[in-house]
Amino acid sequence: MLYHLLYPLAGDIPAFNVFRYITFRSGGAVLTALFICLIFGPRIIDWLRSKQGKGQPIREDGPASHIVTKQGTPTMGGFLILIGMAVGTLLWCDLSNKYVWISLFVTVGFGGVGFIDDYLKVTRRSSKGSSPSRGSPVSRSACCRRPTWPTRWPCPSPSMCWSISASGASCRSPCW
Repeated sequence: MLYHLLYPLAGDIPAFNVFRYITFRSGGAVLTALFICLIFGPRIIDWLRSKQGKGQPIREDGPASHIVTKQGTPTMGGFLILIGMAVGTLLWCDLSNKYVWISLFVTVGFGGVGFIDDYLKVTRRSSKGSSPSRGSPVSRSACCRRPTWPTRWPCPSPSMCWSISASGASCRSPCW
């Protein structure tokens, strides 16, 4: 978003020329995600602890030290990392790049699978989360089939979105 807002002003304000460099925007995205996690992390962890009570159930077949050390640890902490990463990415990336959308969709998709797994562990009070028969199709959908939709969207130019035939014009894919 900042790329689209500030880089066009580089002709008037030369300092905004740095937004064309992916290394500068990557550093900005990392620092944004870090600050979001540092600022909101303690509050989110306290909120997760209050909602989850005893924390994540510990597996009986794991190491004995886990029963002592992991007891009371809140689960779903990846939610905080995903929020920081998504906000940093959306704030600093080139939103017209389809690979950004594919990466973001796959990452958030797998985060959704992890969220469902952790949610089932906490609500069932069991160390067994979602079954492979439930999680596997969602994972396959997130990583294999669904990422094909951004290859046509966002459109590089409005002319590529429209199909003109003898029967008239129609929109082939959604555009911004």
